[in-house]
Amino acid sequence: MALLVLLALLAPPEAALEAAIACYDGLDYTCAEERLAEALAGGLSPADQIRARRHEALLALAFRDEARMRRAARAIFAIQPDWEGSDLPPRLAAIFAEERPLPPPPPRALGRLDVTSLRPTGSDADRWSEGLGVEAAGGVLLDDRWVITLTGAYSDHRPRAFVDQGLGLTQVGLELGARLAFGPVRVQAGVGLGAGSVAVEGALRDESYWGGYAALPVDVSVPLLGDLGVGGRVGLLVYVTSDADRLASSLLVPLTFGLRYGP
Repeated sequence: MALLVLLALLAPPEAALEAAIACYDGLDYTCAEERLAEALAGGLSPADQIRARRHEALLALAFRDEARMRRAARAIFAIQPDWEGSDLPPRLAAIFAEERPLPPPPPRALGRLDVTSLRPTGSDADRWSEGLGVEAAGGVLLDDRWVITLTGAYSDHRPRAFVDQGLGLTQVGLELGARLAFGPVRVQAGVGLGAGSVAVEGALRDESYWGGYAALPVDVSVPLLGDLGVGGRVGLLVYVTSDADRLASSLLVPLTFGLRYGP
């Protein structure tokens, strides 16, 4: 035993761990405590950290220190969430079972159907009214937090000048966001990217063109019955298209309200 202690003092943390295990097997718990502290203070590999924490839990059981047993269990699961201990005493096995982290939730479907109001700003607001329309989206909720959504929308705008007759904006895009729950209220924020088709009906000629957009939506919803609820969203949307040899952009403010599906 003395030789093991001397080797632990001179050798790397792996040797200190082996000395701690030998001390524990020899029922010298004081020696095991000292060598284990040396091993944990060094740079153990993840596998050796698990071995060290397992023996820390065994020592805590010997000293009837339940708080330390739980800390050791949490330390192991932080390294390897699916760790399965073998040959643990019943009391320690029960504590490990209680501290075992829950598996990540499975992906869950999300959906929404909104009526929309798309408000232009600046010179666009002088030419076109706000656009009334509809927006639909379907996606998935990952880890009860991250949201990936495909969206499609259409809005119809009325002219403010006699040379125009109407404008329709069709959009398809992808949104990435994060969702947080505050009691029954779900708040989701993220970024959206996509493409849009503008169709203008004019008194003299019709025209249509494509462009891209970036959006910063914020969505707030409340469940009402099971996975069904209601919600609304607001944000900023920048639509960019080519105009001769330059880029033209429009800033729009989308407001929506409608049904929500999902947890």
